[in-house]
Amino acid sequence: MDYGKIRSKVWRPNEISRDLNALIKTKVSYKQAWRAKQHAMEPLLGSSEECFFKLPVYFHNLKKHNPHTMAYIQTYSEDCFECCFYATRSTIQAFKRFCRKLIIMDGAHLKGDFKGTMLHAVAMDENNQIVPVANEICKKESELTWTWFLENLYECIGDCQDLTFVTDWADGIRGNVQQC
Repeated sequence: MDYGKIRSKVWRPNEISRDLNALIKTKVSYKQAWRAKQHAMEPLLGSSEECFFKLPVYFHNLKKHNPHTMAYIQTYSEDCFECCFYATRSTIQAFKRFCRKLIIMDGAHLKGDFKGTMLHAVAMDENNQIVPVANEICKKESELTWTWFLENLYECIGDCQDLTFVTDWADGIRGNVQQC
């Protein structure tokens, strides 16, 4: 057993399970090892709930140290998260300078302690490499969340001539894309 890994965040659950099985001859499942690692790391990293309270500070620092980065948070009240949008200066500039006038948008369901949806816009450069442009994390995919995402995306990239959108036409995208 490598005791140096105990202090490391890279000690993976399958390694924890294997090492404990060898050390104490007790069967520990992957899921048990994963939960034990999460529980052990919480005092160091903070809980998932605490991470949401750190978002405003993180976004402030992101904008402070990366000028022209766009990062916004919407809340119901001071402590009730609704959604957040972010696009870094480097990805915005990469889209404007090196990418085709094509934006691919989709939403993906998030798993973990807090369920939600990540809305994202990506583009392709001249080497057919995917370039992330902007992201939004929200509680659910809806016309309202897509509207906010597209308004912020438009603010990032400005008025682009001959811009093409590729989407799955989920709720709220069609009408909002046509308005932009």
